[in-house]
Amino acid sequence: MKIEERSNYADILKGIAIITVVMGHCGAKGYQIIYLFHMPIFFFISGYFYKEDYSSSPFSLLKKRLKSLYLPFIKYEFIFLVLNNLIYKIGIIDSTEKIYSFTSVAKSAVHIFLFDGTELLLAPFWFVTSLFIVNMLFCLISYCNRNFSFKESIRCITILVFFILGIYLTKMHINIKSSRYGSEIFNVSFVALLFFYIGFTYKKIEPKVPMNILTSITAFGILYHNSKLNYFIDMRTNSYPSISMFIVNALLGIYVMIYLSKEINRINFKFNLISYIGKNTLIILALHLTCFKLVGMLQIILYKLPFDNLNKFGVVAFIDNWWIAYTLVGVFIPLAIQYLFIDKARNITLRIRKTENITL
Repeated sequence: MKIEERSNYADILKGIAIITVVMGHCGAKGYQIIYLFHMPIFFFISGYFYKEDYSSSPFSLLKKRLKSLYLPFIKYEFIFLVLNNLIYKIGIIDSTEKIYSFTSVAKSAVHIFLFDGTELLLAPFWFVTSLFIVNMLFCLISYCNRNFSFKESIRCITILVFFILGIYLTKMHINIKSSRYGSEIFNVSFVALLFFYIGFTYKKIEPKVPMNILTSITAFGILYHNSKLNYFIDMRTNSYPSISMFIVNALLGIYVMIYLSKEINRINFKFNLISYIGKNTLIILALHLTCFKLVGMLQIILYKLPFDNLNKFGVVAFIDNWWIAYTLVGVFIPLAIQYLFIDKARNITLRIRKTENITL
């Protein structure tokens, strides 16, 4: 597979994945299926794009991830920190600390710089911290065993040990790092490391993995059946009723999503909306809960609900098919902000720089 084609279908894969995240957060019909695989797939994708060159140059990866994960984390967290008191007064959130004092702001700022989320509307950002940890941990493991004869076997065994350790620590209520929205952040990362490694390995064997509609339908059928077993996982809290089922369901979901992404890519749209969504997953992750408030306000007006309901976390009221409106707003409002403001501003800046270079 050509690099460009691989990148295109991976963007589509990320696009579908972030849509399922938004759907899951608004209680969409079939959310039980979504929760079986929607977080492992992001770690899988990150592992898929990991370059072995980083294993001998960890600081190159560190520099890249600081730019792509840490800096955006800092940016969004500080924006919401600064706006917290205004958001509270409007009634969008019911903050546990109510109005932030100077001391509260200072404490939150320290947590943010330590890659620890503090803002309620950015609760999903636990994933950004975890993804950073997983990237650096995988790189460190690879760096340490790069000179061994059986380095791949050692890497595999080490990752399995971390997976078991992550499960065990949570079961024993031992948290290496406690944060507001990711109390199990290191334990979760130890578990997620396995899916990162699977993504990394899949890239090597991808041409040998058969992708067909019959297998995909079968995999989806198994997922549908398993979703009816009252089997609910929460990767944020490292909660898995059955470890084996968790792994199997995650892999089945990943397979179905890859097949679907490749089929969409095969159609070869000149401008693929899902691909564009996939290239802008971070802003959707950051803003979808805030955008939910627009739909929540509409529900309050139409159903004459108490205005205080607006400060509920996530969805104001789970009524009929309102999850469709929540999903559309949660995906496309952030996307519109990205396209109309951020992308446009970036393009204008680039044109100005080109003009200056020509003048010089």
